[in-house]
Amino acid sequence: MNRNKTLKTVLRSRFFIPPGTKNEEQRTKNTRHSRAASGMTLLELLVVMVIMGIILSISVPAFTSMGRGAAMRGAVSSVRATLTQARQWAITHREQVTFCWDKKPTSGGTNPACYYVINADGVFLQATNELPLSVDFNGSSAVTFKTDGSLADGTTYTIVINKENSPVPVTKRITIAGLTGGVRVE
Repeated sequence: MNRNKTLKTVLRSRFFIPPGTKNEEQRTKNTRHSRAASGMTLLELLVVMVIMGIILSISVPAFTSMGRGAAMRGAVSSVRATLTQARQWAITHREQVTFCWDKKPTSGGTNPACYYVINADGVFLQATNELPLSVDFNGSSAVTFKTDGSLADGTTYTIVINKENSPVPVTKRITIAGLTGGVRVE
């Protein structure tokens, strides 16, 4: 019985503090302090939101410029791959192959520039590929590969791909060596 009394006294002293004692005041202060420390004030929340806004305003232009550059890189890579395939077709099948391209219409049309590969009989070897609307060819409109992989007239051709409608004009050059037919991007 004595033991039960002591246990009840210990439990009461831990979980119940009689009103008006020093322990109650101390416990009330600790409770108020722990509530304030567990949450955020409106000012802290606003400061965090301002910092996030600054970080976002710095990072968004970097991501948009990456997207703009991707269209140009994709167009150049696609044209280069098609030129290389046309040369390989000419060598493998022992027939002349012509890589042709059409510029974007200058009269405000919305049709993109396109390119295709045909053989000597005019049969399409590769279907028409369209470039993004902001990328356009410059220069002559056809390159013919002979059966040995060199160019038909033996002169070096340069295909210039311009990116229009961008804040900074971007130009890439694809050079095709006349004697070997090798394709190089500059």
